[in-house]
Amino acid sequence: MLEETDRQLLGLMRDYAAAFASGPVESVAVVGNAPMVPSDERADRIDGCSLVVRVNSFWCDDDGEPRSHGRRTHVVVLNRLLRG
Repeated sequence: MLEETDRQLLGLMRDYAAAFASGPVESVAVVGNAPMVPSDERADRIDGCSLVVRVNSFWCDDDGEPRSHGRRTHVVVLNRLLRG
């Protein structure tokens, strides 16, 4: 029963996320909140994905600051235990 529920939820999440993608989903970036050293290449790769998923207390690059995490966001997924 639990496995079937997981399969159904996964299907719903996949459809939900794809609805927000910029065109057909050909590449996906899942970006968390871990600190990363600046990298224009990494930020460009994240922003170049057709679907960018950010999780929990994520952050995006700010104007005028060194780039590391990219700026695009299509879907945000929060852990249900996350408290603000």
